[in-house]
Amino acid sequence: MGKNEKCRGYMLQDTKCISFVNPKGGTGKTTSCVSIGGSLAKEGKKVLIVDFDPRANATLALGIDSSTLKKSIYDVVLSYCGYNHTPITSVILETKVPNLHIAPSEPDLAVAEVLMQNTKNKSFILKQMISDIYNNDYIKIKAPPLTESIYISMIIY
Repeated sequence: MGKNEKCRGYMLQDTKCISFVNPKGGTGKTTSCVSIGGSLAKEGKKVLIVDFDPRANATLALGIDSSTLKKSIYDVVLSYCGYNHTPITSVILETKVPNLHIAPSEPDLAVAEVLMQNTKNKSFILKQMISDIYNNDYIKIKAPPLTESIYISMIIY
C-alpha cells in the first residue's frame, strides 16, 4: 500500500500514533507532545497533534485561541455521541510550524465524558475518529489528566 493510499476504516500502517498520557496533571504531557511534534515537523515529517485536553494547552502552545474556534475536537466527540456529524478532518488547523497541524481542543470538551456514558464502544472512539486521517507520518495524542473512557481509549489504541 502506497504512502498516500487510504485504507478504508484504518490509518495507514506506516503512520505512527503516540499518546501522551498520565493520570496526573503537570507531568509534561503538553510540553512533550508539542516539542516532539514540532521537532518531527522540522525534520520534514507530517505531524498531527490531537488535543483531547479541555484545558487546551497544546492548542494554546501552538498559537491558537480556543475561544475563537468554530469547531474543535469536542464537535468530533459529539458526532460519535449522535449529536451531529463532524469528521475530524474538518477541525484540523495549520500551525505556524510547517508540516505541523492540530485538531484543537476547547473547554467544552470537559462534558464529553458525560455525553459518552451511553455511547456504544466508547473505548474505541479514538480509533474510529482518526481512521479518516491518512496523510501523516505521526499522530500525537495529548490526553487530559483523567482515567475516564476517552483516556482509556487512548491507551487501547
